[in-house]
Amino acid sequence: MALTLAGLEIEKTSGYWRAKGFKQPGILERLEREDGYIVHQRREWRMYDPETGKLTTKAGTLWGLLKKIH
Repeated sequence: MALTLAGLEIEKTSGYWRAKGFKQPGILERLEREDGYIVHQRREWRMYDPETGKLTTKAGTLWGLLKKIH
């Protein structure tokens, strides 16, 4: 059950991020894939490279971020 706005946004777009190959580990507000992970920080969604930990892309909404990545 989503208790935050970020959690609600994850639930709302679950079909789209699952189709892109992301998985949600546990109940965290985090989405993971082999080439990166997505977290909600500072009022925006950010995707990081897991090897370097560097920011790769960001957007105001989860939907907008998912549209930017392939």
